Amino acid sequence: MDLIRAALRNATGQSRQINERWLNHVRSYPSHQSKPVLPPFECSAITGNLLRRTACQARLLRQMSGLFLPPPVSIAQYKIWETQGHVNTTNLPFPVLGGAVHPNFLHFYPHYASRQSFVARIDGGYYHGEDHTLFDHQMVPLDWEAPYWALRNGLPGSLFRTRLPKATRLKGKTLVLAAPGADGNVWHFFFDQLPKLNLVKFAGLDLASFDHILVNSAMQPYQREAFIELGIPPEKIVQACVNPLVTSDQIFQVTLGCLLPPDAWVLEWLRSEFLKPVSGPSRKIFISRNRAAFRRISSEDKLLSMLPSDLEVLRLEEMSLREQIEAFSAASVVIAPHGAGLTHLTWCAPGTKIVELFSHHYKSVCYWMVANHLKLDYAYAIGDPGNEGSDLGCAIMNENALQADIHFDDLNLLAARITEFLLR
Repeated sequence: MDLIRAALRNATGQSRQINERWLNHVRSYPSHQSKPVLPPFECSAITGNLLRRTACQARLLRQMSGLFLPPPVSIAQYKIWETQGHVNTTNLPFPVLGGAVHPNFLHFYPHYASRQSFVARIDGGYYHGEDHTLFDHQMVPLDWEAPYWALRNGLPGSLFRTRLPKATRLKGKTLVLAAPGADGNVWHFFFDQLPKLNLVKFAGLDLASFDHILVNSAMQPYQREAFIELGIPPEKIVQACVNPLVTSDQIFQVTLGCLLPPDAWVLEWLRSEFLKPVSGPSRKIFISRNRAAFRRISSEDKLLSMLPSDLEVLRLEEMSLREQIEAFSAASVVIAPHGAGLTHLTWCAPGTKIVELFSHHYKSVCYWMVANHLKLDYAYAIGDPGNEGSDLGCAIMNENALQADIHFDDLNLLAARITEFLLR
């Protein structure tokens, strides 16, 4: 045990060096790529000599401490199906308030490419659902799935934890659908987790043949509704939020290469699974966040009084999943602040007019990408700094920027320009 304690102390410094090298690699990679290619790490946090001495206890030691970082093992030998990414073309959005198109949109214009998707099978493998890290039967890390924002701290946390939890043992075959952020965020649930089911089909696997299906969570009403509509038996669902580390006789890991932004096929598959025929779109809807904890529109009521009177105000948190799908599929106009609820643009008919309102401090282009795939008529407006000033920064996951309210100094101008856009 003294040898192990000494190794842990030495490993701490080495793991920091590895983490810094990985972080530098991430920073040099295009921001829209979901997972940078792992560079070769020639050293291990524990020397080869120590690994030889403790070989018989390697799996136990690695589970006891994430500081045990052997050189990465290629997952290629475990892949049973793979496909290359896609090139997606884009059109520039319309800035409601005039001026040049914001640079955030130009990063993905005139096209962007996704990465490889694949399915891997690991006999006796382990999966850490909180950090989305896949291990082989000896607890050697094989792969981790995370969009670029989750990599801001470098390697997954499970590789640096002082202790991993006891593994939940699942008999038979386990399908891993869990995806970063999909536990409580509608976007990540629909775009990063559910489309993995389509890749399972492409890989020639029968969903009914799996004994367990690992998801982030099934606690939210929309999650339960979606699983029911997709025909996933509740008794097969295992929640990673309750079972952070699982092991199974066979683990099937699905890695989606188009994590933020999505490929066109993701939209097509979601529409085929959830969308029901509707008559011509006619509803004009305004999505309100005035009861949300953050990213509210300042003076929302005043803005509404200046917009066309036939706008229908919806609060998505008060609606079932099916009601939200029906509302967006019947919409000819959608005006909304940036938020996960705009995931439901997925159900809109081509030509639907979209106006997305951004905070001065946070401009995400994910819904513009959805609008491109579906041929929606997309426009946006960026708010003014308001009382918060302009010092919140523009970091991808700066929580202050992400949660800042949306403020417009001139509501009359905003309302007039939105009305012009709707009439053009």
